[in-house]
Parts: sequence; C-alpha cells; structure tokens
Amino acid sequence: MTHATPFQYRLAGCFGLLFLGVVGVEILVVNRPDFSSRPMLPAAVTLDLLLLVPLLFYGLLARPNRWPLNTVAAAFGVSVAVAYFVLPAAQHHYLSWTRYCVAGLEIVSVAVVIRHLRRLVRAFQLTRAVEDGYVESLTAACTQVLKRPLAALVTEVSMLYYGLLSWRATPEVRTSEQAFSSHRESGVGALLGTVALLSVAEMGAAHLLLLRWWPAAAGWALLVHVYGLLFLVAHLRAIRLRPTLLQPKQQVVVRASFLWSVRIPVALLTDAHLVTDAPTPAPDLLNMGRMLLTPPNLLLTCSEPVMATGPYGMRRTVRRVSCYLDQPTAFLAALAVGTSVPPNTPTGSGVGNNP
Repeated sequence: MTHATPFQYRLAGCFGLLFLGVVGVEILVVNRPDFSSRPMLPAAVTLDLLLLVPLLFYGLLARPNRWPLNTVAAAFGVSVAVAYFVLPAAQHHYLSWTRYCVAGLEIVSVAVVIRHLRRLVRAFQLTRAVEDGYVESLTAACTQVLKRPLAALVTEVSMLYYGLLSWRATPEVRTSEQAFSSHRESGVGALLGTVALLSVAEMGAAHLLLLRWWPAAAGWALLVHVYGLLFLVAHLRAIRLRPTLLQPKQQVVVRASFLWSVRIPVALLTDAHLVTDAPTPAPDLLNMGRMLLTPPNLLLTCSEPVMATGPYGMRRTVRRVSCYLDQPTAFLAALAVGTSVPPNTPTGSGVGNNP
C-alpha cells in the first residue's frame, strides 16, 4: 500500500485553502448590492466555480497523484452543487446547461464502473488460486485493475460477503496448508451471539422511542443498528472461515476475522510459547485475541519487525503477536517439526530458531 508523502499532504492542504478562498470570494461577490443589476457578475461567478475549482483539483491533486480523469469529473459535479448553493435562485439560469453535462458524466461514470467491475471480477477469479483468502484476493484484484488497493472498499465488501454470502463457503485453506481454528474452544460464537441478541432488543426499543420522540432520526438509527448487526455476523463467519495457517513455504499467517492479519516468515521466529493472559500492551505488540473477546494463549516473537494489515488500510509494524488458537500445543508441535527445533527445546511449551 502506498502512503501519502508530506508534499502530497501540503498539496491537499493548498487545494483545501484555495477552494475555501474561491467559495468565500464568490459569496462576497454574490452579496454585493449591485449583484443582480449587473448581468456579468452572475456569469463570472458561475464560470469561476465551474472551471476554476476543477482546474485547481486537477493541478494540485489529480495530476500529481496520477488519479484518473473521472475524479476531475467528480470535482466538476461538486462545483455544480456549490454553484447552486452560492448563487441566488434567480441566477440559476446560467447553470441550466450543466444538467446535460451532469447527465453525460453519469452515463460515462456508469460505463466506467461496469467496465471496471468486469475487469475486477476476472482479476478476482484469477487471484483466488494464488492468494490465501477472499480479502487478499479482492485486495490483489483492486491493485491489479485500479492500481490502488482501495482498502476501505475491500473492508466494506468483505463485510457484506462474510455477513450475507458466505454461508456455503468453506474455510480458506489450501490442501498443502495446516489450519488452526480459533472459534471452537474460545466461546466467541456464544459471546457474539449474545451481543447480537442484545443488539436486536436494543434496536427494537430504541426504534420505538425514536419514532415517538424524534421520528427523523429513527430511520438513521435503524440503519446504524442493522449495520452493526451485520458486522457481528460477518465477524463471526470470518473467524470460522479464516483460521491461522502454517504454510509449506515456511510462513505463518495469523488471521483474526477479516480485520487483521500478519504474515510471519518462520525464519524470523525467535520464540513461540504458551501464555495464560494477555501480555502487557506495547507498541511492538499486536494482541489478536482481543478481536475474539478472548485472552490469548500463544505469543509469537520475531527477530525483525513484520507488517500487520488491518481494516480500512490500517497497518502496524510489530515484533510480537499474541493470538488464541483452539489447539496451541498442536501448532507449536507442527511449527517445531517444520523448523528443526533443537532437541533441548520442549515441544508443546515453546519453539524457537535459537537454542
């Protein structure tokens, strides 16, 4: 995933300030006493808003960041909306021609979306044979087709998939990989089920109260509750379908639902042992048991920092990962066999590449 540079942040800040400056100046012009009596002023304000703002967007954001031209079209649509807001209703006749531009942009946008969707579907189908799971395949497809991982979109689509469409899916494990589940002994299913039932009860009570006292907010509150319930269902399904993997290519993939995952080359593991409680929080520690509402029972320590990827493009550099597995001793034994642990290392309580 590419990160924005300080220069790009400065360009975005410049665009924001210039955009606010342009809108502020046009508002001052509109509020002049002679604005309506001078026909050139409404035309000038319309032209400034419809052309100057998209040009600033292209010069300061789209071109330096190599964004596609359809983002400039989106900026033009925002400019039209701002022009309708700034100009008095009596001066909207200068904006009448924009309806044809907006209609054309909508047609082009729909065509671009359909084209990209077809390419995304094909790329997704090809990457399923290479990547470890649904989230990874979708990220790879977006990067291949759109040249960006689109982490926020991947997270939302993954939630919809696991919450609504994954009921016939099988665990995301290849035949050559060893899988270690986290949902059978942790009680996460009962915990999340209880939270979901309480959420449904709260949803009904809150909806009835809002219908009586604040009807305008009832629909939005119901939407938020349904979204939260869908997230709980997707989280539980993803925990079942995305176990921790020990791959034959000497790599451990620790996954917590569709939210967090970290790939650890076995060569970097210096220690792996059982724990009875969550380790003390630290900047270099990622506690993945917390996402299962369960104390971790396994702690992995690396000799070098590794990258953990999370939802909406979040990333953390960590050296220790704590997690919960249903059979941690079996994982340690399999890891010991695959890494040629020295004989004096007690299998089942800890493994390491160093004696």
